[in-house]
Amino acid sequence: MVIIATYAQMSDAEAIQHKPTVVLVDEANKIVSVSADEVAFTPSPKLRAVG
Repeated sequence: MVIIATYAQMSDAEAIQHKPTVVLVDEANKIVSVSADEVAFTPSPKLRAVG
């Protein structure tokens, strides 16, 4: 199994609207399914820029 994750810098507003795409493949790397699942986002005060 291989998990590939990407990261992006975005504002809280953008993160709330963001829908990640999940692509599942079979043993031959052929696409089995593609989905844009909902992910809960809770802004963290520790991660926000101050200023």
